[in-house]
Amino acid sequence: MDISLHKKVIVFGLGVSARGVIRLLNKLSIDVVAVNGTDHEQTKRILHDHDLAAISILKDDEVMNFADIDASCVVLSPGIPRDHKFLKGCSLPIISEIEFAYQFIKDDMKSHSKIIALTGTNGKTTTVSFLDTCFEKSQLKHFTGGNIGTPLVDYAYSRIVEKIEPVDVILLELSSFQLESMIDFTADIAIINNLTFSHGERYENLSDYGAAKFHIFDRQSPMQIRMTSRDVLESAKIHGLDSTGEGKLHILEYEKASEVMDKFHDYIHVYGKHNDQNLYLSKMVLDQLSISDNIFIEALESFKGVEFRLQKIYEDNDLLIFNDAKSTNWDATTIAVQALQGLGKISLVVGGQLRGEGDYQRDKLIEISHCINELILTGESGKVIKENLDRDGLEVSYRYLETLEEIKETLSNMKGVLLYSPAFPSFDQFKNYVERGKRFSELFIDL
Repeated sequence: MDISLHKKVIVFGLGVSARGVIRLLNKLSIDVVAVNGTDHEQTKRILHDHDLAAISILKDDEVMNFADIDASCVVLSPGIPRDHKFLKGCSLPIISEIEFAYQFIKDDMKSHSKIIALTGTNGKTTTVSFLDTCFEKSQLKHFTGGNIGTPLVDYAYSRIVEKIEPVDVILLELSSFQLESMIDFTADIAIINNLTFSHGERYENLSDYGAAKFHIFDRQSPMQIRMTSRDVLESAKIHGLDSTGEGKLHILEYEKASEVMDKFHDYIHVYGKHNDQNLYLSKMVLDQLSISDNIFIEALESFKGVEFRLQKIYEDNDLLIFNDAKSTNWDATTIAVQALQGLGKISLVVGGQLRGEGDYQRDKLIEISHCINELILTGESGKVIKENLDRDGLEVSYRYLETLEEIKETLSNMKGVLLYSPAFPSFDQFKNYVERGKRFSELFIDL
């Protein structure tokens, strides 16, 4: 696919990655059609504030079919589904920002750079962040980004416009939303670390969600590597997903993770069995790159985890407070609760934006009920969970407090562990999980 030197490009959405796409297109003098909701003036302000240009700015109600626009492709922001009404019947290539950026750096892959790409339901950010620390310690020239931190298009901009030298390794965290819209993208090491259903607002079932994840193995050559666990492969078989690929298959032996990591125990500063798996996976990647155990140990000694992922923000003799605001699904919250067992009685704060599918997870609540002292429900979904609990009669102590501020007001006599692990998206009260994580830390870091 060649999108770089001819017709205009439609950019649908104006988030961080989309703005990076427009910035590169502007530098290359390729015309941009910007589409970003119904507020025309707001779209103009966003473009102006970021010094970006578009030949036309379309409202949602002005375009019924992108195929009517003489363009080379549509670059789709991750938050916009491929079944959006304007994309129906569209014959143009519909690509993600990752795919767009790949078009400008793919020649580097032939001669110099390797791409390591990781997807999965939970643990992606921790694993990628730790690998980034390892690469820093090894002084390996690398770029880390994708769904975490910096968009890949920013690296493409640096290569094409600023003429920087190519890095040795491009390390990417990829979401299912990004993987849905790939055409040429391929990774030298492609990883699915785990797979449980999430994003009920976008997918009907695990089969749909998993199919998006398995796109990470697409177009690999026999010389490239795909990594995943037996559990993921078994899930793929049960749900009719195609888990095959040309890349050499490496099975992640997660059942051995704690045993492997035990010899590094004295250097580890993150909590939980799940982090044993994240670190074990990282070591498997490092082994593929012939990076030594000494580098691995240096990274372990300095790595304190990811902000808003089971982050300890307060401690005194009676109370520990953990900020796990990054949790947007029940599996992540269950893992967090299990990781903190033994530290004290756990008061768990859960709640956020309703997904509309699988919001009340009775089985998950039963699973964690013996681990927690109290369930504090908050936000939009908290109301729905409370209604179900009122009706269900589960043996768990619970109450509803609408905001984080109200929760703080009740803390004066609390002892044990307070865990904020919402299990839901943030958009009922916050722009994103980062904003809610910062707000929680501001409120609870200095009691």
